[in-house]
Amino acid sequence: MLKIFNFFKEHPRAKATFATKYVNPKLLNFNPDGKIRIRFSLMPARISAILEPKTSPIIQRVKALNIFIEACYEVHLNFAPIIAYEGWLIEYEKLFEDLDPYINNQYKPFIKAEYIFTYNDKQHERNIAENRLENEALI
Repeated sequence: MLKIFNFFKEHPRAKATFATKYVNPKLLNFNPDGKIRIRFSLMPARISAILEPKTSPIIQRVKALNIFIEACYEVHLNFAPIIAYEGWLIEYEKLFEDLDPYINNQYKPFIKAEYIFTYNDKQHERNIAENRLENEALI
């Protein structure tokens, strides 16, 4: 990964961006010079526990935001995938409120976010065909 990061760091015009569900402390040993964007994927912790096994817990990702900004990474938030289920709006509102105290006020103007809704009828059909009932249980 560092070989790829170095390419973008040294390129005069290119910049790298990647989404992650994992907090990798090894990346803190690399100086990205502001040329690498990390997009931490976030969702309500209850849903993450079902859909994202073996990834960094949501609270760990949230606590890493300031640390990666201080290490000269551009940090964005990916709220993805957003799945509409009973109570999803309440859970996302709580997630947004819970984020606020963890992000240093001086960094808030620089953190951008994207919201990705990925669930549709074809995804439903794949879930059923592949017996992904934990995904379907959310709907």
